[in-house]
Amino acid sequence: MKRMQRIEPEDFESLSSEEKLLYAAYRSIMEKGYQATTSRTIAELAGVNQGLIHHYFGSHENLFARMIYWLHAQGHRVVERAGSRREVLRIFCQVGAKSGNFEADICGMARDMPQVRKALLDTLECKKKDIAEAFEFVDPNDVTIFMGALRGVQMEMALHEETDLENCLNRLGDLLLGGASKLDEPIHWTTENRCIASDQELQKKVAKSR
Repeated sequence: MKRMQRIEPEDFESLSSEEKLLYAAYRSIMEKGYQATTSRTIAELAGVNQGLIHHYFGSHENLFARMIYWLHAQGHRVVERAGSRREVLRIFCQVGAKSGNFEADICGMARDMPQVRKALLDTLECKKKDIAEAFEFVDPNDVTIFMGALRGVQMEMALHEETDLENCLNRLGDLLLGGASKLDEPIHWTTENRCIASDQELQKKVAKSR
């Protein structure tokens, strides 16, 4: 089974220049790391003029913050297309295992960039609500434990290619969901249920600065 290595747009060419830059920023950090990510590397991956970064975002800080909101929205699309809870977890574990230093880079940026920190906190709270809804958790502590367990599986996969993902997911289901069979049930989650982490406030701020 081919493992998914990162979140991908369904049709890159159909994206607007703005969306291409958001995806390119994500891809550049994934492939090169934050320190090697520049306006040029992002624009080249996006296939657009470098000057559009300032036009749409005003600064790298705003670009990276909106990238986080964009990734959160892409995660929603993954869930909407999934046929079961197992499929959702399989994809997110595969992507997380291939993310390298992406999360560390983003957290490092958040220390120096208030907008990036806000985006991280906004999307984290939404992610918790989404998980509670999709996996029918009532206790917030169960959500925290579940997220920690998933991160552990991702790290194991990153360190050991031979990790048996399906067995890990089965054990996760047994321990936290009342049985591995729960993973194969249709996911009870729709667009109406999803928690929206909005970047509209940031977009308005950038528009005013133009």
